[in-house]
Amino acid sequence: MSALRSYRLLVTWQARRMRMFLPLGIMVQALFALGIVAGYPLLFPDDGPDHRPVSGDRRPVIALVTMGLVAVPQMVSAAKTEGTLAYMRSLPIPRVVYLLADMTVWLAVVLPGVVFAVIIGSIRFGLDLQISPLVVPAVILVALTATSIGYAWPLWCLRWSPTWPVRCSWSSS
Repeated sequence: MSALRSYRLLVTWQARRMRMFLPLGIMVQALFALGIVAGYPLLFPDDGPDHRPVSGDRRPVIALVTMGLVAVPQMVSAAKTEGTLAYMRSLPIPRVVYLLADMTVWLAVVLPGVVFAVIIGSIRFGLDLQISPLVVPAVILVALTATSIGYAWPLWCLRWSPTWPVRCSWSSS
């Protein structure tokens, strides 16, 4: 089986496996984006017009990183507990294809919230949007990094600590 066919089938598999979570995840991301745009200026006051573009650019990245570092470890732990992760590892497909397929599904969950954060941030701070073609690789790289860390963390912790949901030890002893 080719890697591209494996990728397509795994994206379908992951989307169907998380079909109950997808609408909730999209809504949570949209509300999270709204909370970031509305709440951060309350915590960190506006330093003037030079500060607005920086604070407007920061919010979509926070939404991407949060999904990768919060939801992905929980889903990986659940997949390990259910045995789904072991089943996926036993399939004759490259492991990176599984990671990329899962990242694609997570990106589909996060992207509406990111777009919502950009739109609400531009309205809230009075910014005019000038979309660069570099947005696509930047979003993919940030999502890949956050998702990869989100995958590695629970697998590493589960390797060293059998009681990971209760306690995760960072030492090898």
